[in-house]
Amino acid sequence: RYSGNNSGGLEDWIKLFFGEEKLMENGSVPEKYEDGKIQEIVEYCEQDVEVTAKLWERVNSVVEGHGFKQVKNRG
Repeated sequence: RYSGNNSGGLEDWIKLFFGEEKLMENGSVPEKYEDGKIQEIVEYCEQDVEVTAKLWERVNSVVEGHGFKQVKNRG
């Protein structure tokens, strides 16, 4: 699944590094909204932010461990 042509998505990477899965797929959000399941959307977004930060930290630790400078956050 990982190759020069397909680097994988967030769910692929968090499963690989941490054995975790996302709470839902992006495409499920409109349906959850229409069903009034706002708290589920909030939890999904919070988890996305948390696992993205965790993945960012892991990647930076690998980069730094190989003698490269830390990747700067563009934000």
